[in-house]
Amino acid sequence: MLGIMVATVVGWWVLLPEIAPKRITIAVLPFEQTPATQTSPYLGEGIAADVAIALAQVPDFIVLDRGASFAYRSGGDVATRLAGKLGATHVVEGQVGHADDEVVLSARLTDLSEFKVLWEEELTGPDAEFFALRDALAAAIAKKLMLLGDAAISGGPPVQLRAYETFLEARAAADAGAPSRAAALAERSLLLDANHAQAHYLLATLYHRTGRPEATTHAARAVAIHPEFAPAQALHAHLRFRADGDLAGYHRGLTDLVATRRDAEALRGLTCLYDAAGRPEDAADARAYLRQFDPLGARDDDCMLLPVLDATAIHRVPWRSAEEVLAGEP
Repeated sequence: MLGIMVATVVGWWVLLPEIAPKRITIAVLPFEQTPATQTSPYLGEGIAADVAIALAQVPDFIVLDRGASFAYRSGGDVATRLAGKLGATHVVEGQVGHADDEVVLSARLTDLSEFKVLWEEELTGPDAEFFALRDALAAAIAKKLMLLGDAAISGGPPVQLRAYETFLEARAAADAGAPSRAAALAERSLLLDANHAQAHYLLATLYHRTGRPEATTHAARAVAIHPEFAPAQALHAHLRFRADGDLAGYHRGLTDLVATRRDAEALRGLTCLYDAAGRPEDAADARAYLRQFDPLGARDDDCMLLPVLDATAIHRVPWRSAEEVLAGEP
């Protein structure tokens, strides 16, 4: 009997890595644009980024940083490199076409452990259904991965299509290191449609880096328009802290976002906060987890925007360790 019990325990120990649920890590590649597409050259990147934003609302998923995923968009065996270099378990690829006031969106979900296509679908509709089609694809992907009911996720509320295209051009300018042009384009996008959360968020980020006080207004507007957009929540919490100095409130806001949403921007902010507060072990733990979202290198460029923390205020904060924040299920 003892031998049977030992064999059973050893068997479970050996098999556990195979049967235990593995965290789903998703790379969303830029959608290819059909030759007939009569719109922004950045539309394929925009759809991919929006689908990633929607999937990131599922706490069980790690959605790779846009820059990391986009770095592997072409050349060689993309799927193998995504799995090996970035640790992706699944990849989303797609195609977008826009011509004659009609939109065609298609997507494919591949399991990289077996290089097996799990799901693919094509949706067609008029311009007015552009964002509904986008969200339908994201929801179908989430449903397939979670094996649950319909997922109420969204890349953001619908906006005027020309405003969306202008925003995509603004984000491309920001990525290319042209912040002045990016800000001008983001402002133009909001003139076309003031209810675009991502344009407000981009403008808040750009204004914050140049010390403009309007950053707080745009971050708050982004959260009001799209409350599930966690990066905007993280930025808004950061700007509130710079204004009111409530260190405990800032820490609480970031840890809540990380614990419940596994948001990369909130985790990046929390890493910087641990560093500034003299908590190197917590910072190291948070940074290690952050590398799962951004395997090419966790960015620390926002840390310089934190004010010097007062020692007395640091002592009064009921700190939660990174281990405690990250240990529980979201």
